[in-house]
Amino acid sequence: MSNFGRLAGRPWGSHIHSDWRAKAARALSQPAVLLVLLLLGTSLYTWYGATQKTGYTSGDEWRYLWYAENLLKGYYSPPEYTFLWGGPGYPLFLVPFVAAGASVAVMQAANGVLLGLAHLLFFLFVRQYASVLSAVACTTLLALYLPIFDFLPLTYSEPLAFTLECALLYTLSRAVSGSWKHAVAAGVAAAWLVLTKVGFWPQIFGGCAISAGLFLWNRFVRRRDGGRGYRNMALALLVGILCCIPYLSYTERVTGRSFYWGAGSGSILYWISNPYGDHYGQWYHAGWVQRLPDLREHHFELFQRLGGYDKRLVGQSEGRERIARSLAPLCSPESDEVLGKLGVENIKAHPGNYLRNVGYNTARLLLDWPDTVRKFGPASKRIASCSVIILIGVAFAVARLLRGKLEPHPLVLFAAWLFFSYLGMLSLVSAVGRYFVVIAPAGIALFALAAAPLLDRWLGATRSTPQDTP
Repeated sequence: MSNFGRLAGRPWGSHIHSDWRAKAARALSQPAVLLVLLLLGTSLYTWYGATQKTGYTSGDEWRYLWYAENLLKGYYSPPEYTFLWGGPGYPLFLVPFVAAGASVAVMQAANGVLLGLAHLLFFLFVRQYASVLSAVACTTLLALYLPIFDFLPLTYSEPLAFTLECALLYTLSRAVSGSWKHAVAAGVAAAWLVLTKVGFWPQIFGGCAISAGLFLWNRFVRRRDGGRGYRNMALALLVGILCCIPYLSYTERVTGRSFYWGAGSGSILYWISNPYGDHYGQWYHAGWVQRLPDLREHHFELFQRLGGYDKRLVGQSEGRERIARSLAPLCSPESDEVLGKLGVENIKAHPGNYLRNVGYNTARLLLDWPDTVRKFGPASKRIASCSVIILIGVAFAVARLLRGKLEPHPLVLFAAWLFFSYLGMLSLVSAVGRYFVVIAPAGIALFALAAAPLLDRWLGATRSTPQDTP
């Protein structure tokens, strides 16, 4: 009998054999208690997001707000020039706030609500496979992931992506068990995640193909009446792919390029293949090319030729529109294509240098180091320490899976695919520690799935017999 799948007819509480565990289980088995804890945590997150920094924007914040303003005007990229640096996932979330004239502080406070929702969804996800006490313990691990708190007082897309990943895990776990409404919800969550962080499209598209392949293998090669969980997962992710088609159709219409997710891939390839100086293959803003002497020596002429420092497009524009117009030449599909071709040429000419940069890139993804621009400060230390802890938890889950102690359930394999393929892809192209933040829920989920049976045993919890996954 499977250890996974929806638990049939179980009560909220569990039978616990020690006094303190029994008291904890009885308290946490009350939905009202869980609701109070959730509201308390959400209130604290919201307060933190609203009070730490208000009234101004920095970094990428202007771009998300600018796109949200554009959507209210009836377009995403301006009709007179193409600026598609990222997907519309987070700007769509911001649209109601911008339409209502809300302050930046209100938008930042909304991050606290998102984080509270993420913890609720993660709890419901783990609850599919564990007792309520174990689900609370695993959700507490997610709540202790400190790097996400650095993004609460910012209008950055990380809190939304963090929540969407938790939503995807929960709805997909229900979809695998045969819930078609959750399959549709999982597809919407997958698409919104991709449109928020376009780097997730290989995981969603690849996950759909792998799930379909495993279903066909079970059905026609092994000739077993199994694999329906993989079929349901493939169909749910297919819904997500279909939800991405309108955006891809739009980008093809405005750029003339098929399967165009946004500018940046060519620029990223150019910098990861950078054979000049000692800059670890990291991505640089065009402004740094002017500021750092070594970068200026080797790259300024190219970026100037691409129009990176031509202010004629700026005209009489002000505010966020002025910023967008100043960056538009380097963010055009044409410039991105030129940079991508140069990146390929650099890799062919200096393969050893590229491999060295991949090593630096991997270290920067996991440890937020080395970096020639930013210091290894408190935020980087939080990312590095938490990333190492998650990697240890993931290694524990993989070891149990390889030893046959953890059943290769569709959600186990999907969480593993999501985590490892995302890290592997970013290691080859471009990464900073910030990018690890959005994959943290998948790593913690993989550990939770592996640790849930052990936690239930240690806590003395007994559950009703689970149903096999259809």
